[in-house]
Amino acid sequence: LKYRGMVNLSAGTSAGTVYTPSALSMDNWTSTSKNNSQANDSKSLDFTTRHQFIFTPYLGHKDHFLTMNAQFELNTGSGNSQNSTAVGLPTGNISSSTVGAKLSGAGTSKWERRRISFVWDAHYSYKSKYALRLAVRGEGLTAMGDDRKWVAYPSVSARWNIIDEDWMEWARPVVSMLSIRPGWGMDGHAPGDNKTFNTYRTYNNLSYLGMAAFQMEGIRLTDLRCSRKSEWNIGSDFGFFNDRVTGAFNYYSGTTSDQLISNYKIPSTTGYKNLAYKNSGSMRNSGWEVNLNLNNLKIAKDLSLSLYFNVGKN
Repeated sequence: LKYRGMVNLSAGTSAGTVYTPSALSMDNWTSTSKNNSQANDSKSLDFTTRHQFIFTPYLGHKDHFLTMNAQFELNTGSGNSQNSTAVGLPTGNISSSTVGAKLSGAGTSKWERRRISFVWDAHYSYKSKYALRLAVRGEGLTAMGDDRKWVAYPSVSARWNIIDEDWMEWARPVVSMLSIRPGWGMDGHAPGDNKTFNTYRTYNNLSYLGMAAFQMEGIRLTDLRCSRKSEWNIGSDFGFFNDRVTGAFNYYSGTTSDQLISNYKIPSTTGYKNLAYKNSGSMRNSGWEVNLNLNNLKIAKDLSLSLYFNVGKN
């Protein structure tokens, strides 16, 4: 049994102020660029820990081999930021945006994220002829809706090295590799940012009672879920003349459901033009690919040549 662990902590902070006195602006006296003061600051904290266990038991005979891997990872982050812009400050030594000037813009944000993942996979082989791999990956994401936070992605694959069979001994002087490898698995994709909470912003530089006005930036996406892709494939690896010529053939077919569409258009009667993300539609993708390699062809005493060829259809 082997164990590997990792812990990483990252903290960041930034702050800045910008002041533009009227003496540096050539605009007229009503311009908002005169005696303009901007201030912003932000803080963030990110924590990641990963733990991995590798177990390789002895099965009582050298022909049998089994290894298992289990991994747990936790990532958490939080942060906040704020900014403000004031115009029309009194000419002189006053440059702070917190004084009683006209507030032309302001913003604040606070965010948190959590991600937990579990991975388990097992690999078994017998006499290096037959191999089987089982795996499952689970994730919990705060970027998803309340009832969609947990997802699981299983997979299974196998390999049969035909050339190692006793009845293929007649072909070994020419055929150095021949195998078949089928597989099936699922995978997914999550949006890059969290839209399950309300966010607010200033409203198109308009004001109310002389102060900045705010509006909701978008609609909360409480039912958002990861896109899911299910794909199966079958392939073959081959080699000839002690792997002087090698190649592979692959055929695959997959379907992606609950696709994540960004900036999804919605009726303007909702008060908004689009959604940040929307699960909509599915897509099927299939194709094949063949590659051939000519390895280390001797041309002269100190000169060799390798050629690679690839063709496919999707």
